[in-house]
Amino acid sequence: MREADEKRGKKRKTGKNPVHDKEKTSVDEVASFASFKLDPRLLKAVSNQFEKPTLVQAAAIPLALNGRDIVARAKTGSGKTAAYVLPIINQILTKSVLRSRFAANMKNEGDKRPIALVLVPTKELAEQVTQVFNSMTTYCDKLVKAVNITAGSEQVQKYLHLVRLP
Repeated sequence: MREADEKRGKKRKTGKNPVHDKEKTSVDEVASFASFKLDPRLLKAVSNQFEKPTLVQAAAIPLALNGRDIVARAKTGSGKTAAYVLPIINQILTKSVLRSRFAANMKNEGDKRPIALVLVPTKELAEQVTQVFNSMTTYCDKLVKAVNITAGSEQVQKYLHLVRLP
């Protein structure tokens, strides 16, 4: 291919592409989950699932924790779901939104409105995302709940009964 490009007069780019350079990073060079400064309950749940972050998690989690938008493409099984679920849960656990709602829940069990909404294209992916949420909220499941509204009307009705809309 290189020869064909040269014959057509096209120059091959030799500059470094930071995106591709990051892809070449080995898993051994990836930061630990503790380095992301996640909530301790979340770190405990993560340790049950992962030894250290995958490449996509190491790249995406710090950006998401800093409020950046992310578009990531990686192979199946690379940890993409956890890469966006962990920052969502961490924000729920650490931000003032939860503190005010937690105080209200302690008083009267009220105010159980959704804080985050995750939209995915298939029922199967919705189930996977719900499973990841539930596994990552093992140590804070009284504060953070995930509901798969594609699961069927009984589960949706149960959730809607719990939610008090303004």
